[in-house]
Amino acid sequence: MPYVLTPFNPDSRYQGQVKTELNLANTNFSILGQAFMNNDPATQPILRAVYISNSAPSSPVADMLWYDTSSNLLKVYDGKNWIVINDLTNVNNSITSLSSQIDTIKSAFINKDPSQPILRAVYIGSSAPSNPVADMLWYDTSSNLLKLYDGSNWQAINDVSSLKSQINTLNSAFFSNDPTKTILRATYIGNTAPSNPVAGTTWLDTSQSTPTLKVYDGSNWQAISGSSGGSSSSGSNADTLDGYHASQTPTKDTIPVSKDDGKLDPKWLNIYAVVPYWRVSIDETSGSRTAPTNFTVSRQFKYISNGTILWYMYGWGTWSTLWEMKINCSSATSVSGKVGYIDDNVYIYLNGTQIASYTNTGFKNQSFTLNLSQGDNLIQIVHNSSGGGATALDIEIDFDFSSMTFIPL
Repeated sequence: MPYVLTPFNPDSRYQGQVKTELNLANTNFSILGQAFMNNDPATQPILRAVYISNSAPSSPVADMLWYDTSSNLLKVYDGKNWIVINDLTNVNNSITSLSSQIDTIKSAFINKDPSQPILRAVYIGSSAPSNPVADMLWYDTSSNLLKLYDGSNWQAINDVSSLKSQINTLNSAFFSNDPTKTILRATYIGNTAPSNPVAGTTWLDTSQSTPTLKVYDGSNWQAISGSSGGSSSSGSNADTLDGYHASQTPTKDTIPVSKDDGKLDPKWLNIYAVVPYWRVSIDETSGSRTAPTNFTVSRQFKYISNGTILWYMYGWGTWSTLWEMKINCSSATSVSGKVGYIDDNVYIYLNGTQIASYTNTGFKNQSFTLNLSQGDNLIQIVHNSSGGGATALDIEIDFDFSSMTFIPL
């Protein structure tokens, strides 16, 4: 049986119900209109509208927004109360505080070296900067002094009066510095002894008609000139000094470098400390050594050279010879070498590693390269001979000692 719509009867018990429902729905939508505006077309969540009025909306929910036109403030409902969120007073206070901190940092730092720690600037002013940190610098314009904060107090660091006094004291005690030796002490000259002497300080005492040279032994001043008969004498008639004699015809005020017999002593010149040489070790137990290890040293001597070896010996036995030179390089560099003639075999090592070898007697005319590393380098050449009465070695190397440093072995 088909459905039949019952005609509308205004006298039935549903009379006016539709109107009531519509009025209720309209009220509900008005409430929703206070809270919602529309949907985000991209993400679809409901976007909350801002309720605008001089009085709060009724029945608010958490996170609801209300622009109060009576105070021109934006507020959010936290579930219990309306909270002002556009009061910029606190923000302004924070900005003011941050600005003050930036000024403090600006007074302490100037720039940043990307590979180094922060570089501290010099604060300039007539009064000390506030909140200083250790090692902070301040140029005090009231006294024209540069000062350093040590963590507790400001210390003046450009008052050089005390430094000048120390320099004068140092100048009176020292003369020059020998780069290969200890500091050379100058002779203090005056009619009174220098103050605060150290052992070894020399003083030419001019308080007498004949000046006397003295040395401080750590406790007292000892005269080392003006006596006769032995241990020392004045410079004009120098006879001996620590067992070393002057020449037979001395020059005024000089003490030649000589031994007790009046002959020149080359050890005083310390030639081997500055002149490059090969240290040569001879192994008379074997004529077939190929490596610098296990060498039995029978004899040893120095062969002065910038690197080149021109060696010929007749009457040589069945022996092996080790040539060694040590060089320091400020940076890595390469040095070329050439092997001319050998008798019998040669093995070349750099820092313990063999880099070349040449065998059988004869002319070779072969080149090799020494790749020297930064720092110390040890060059070793093993030369052996099977006997036969003569041995020879011709190796040409020219180390540039203007850019390298010879290290004595």
